[in-house]
Amino acid sequence: MLARDTGMIRKLKDTTIGKFWIKYQNHAWFIPSIIVGFCLIVAIMVDTHDKSTAVKQSASPYAGIDTFIPDGYVLLPIEVQNLESLDSLLGQYGVVDLYKPGDPVAVAKGLKIIRSPKDPSQFSVLVPESQSAELIRSEDKPFLVVVQNPDRAQEQVRLAPKQSRIVFEN
Repeated sequence: MLARDTGMIRKLKDTTIGKFWIKYQNHAWFIPSIIVGFCLIVAIMVDTHDKSTAVKQSASPYAGIDTFIPDGYVLLPIEVQNLESLDSLLGQYGVVDLYKPGDPVAVAKGLKIIRSPKDPSQFSVLVPESQSAELIRSEDKPFLVVVQNPDRAQEQVRLAPKQSRIVFEN
């Protein structure tokens, strides 16, 4: 050993850590054991905390998609005629117009559409509750779905014209 190294060791022995090491030199196994034990306790506490919060979140009775439906709206499942082309264009959600096959006038415009998380081939549209009956009554199903620009879309469902009666009284 060099003289320089010996001087360094003497200086280290004069520090607090050096004195601690000299005092517990015969019990050198004790310090690493404390460190490892502390790390294990912290790891177990973190693991247990993560599992307990996961159980609380999944146990909620309102864990489905229906918790995100705004007041006054319903999520209406629809049948889609152009499923293959829509599948390649649309992600998890978007804004669409609905048409009856062969009819150039839209049944509904600017509706928000969402893909089912459990079955990606199923879609639903978010419709005001007061106008959902019009889409349910529509005779021509499945709908032809056209993807719309979400910034320019305005939500509206075409209401069926009410039959007017003219009554002549004498």
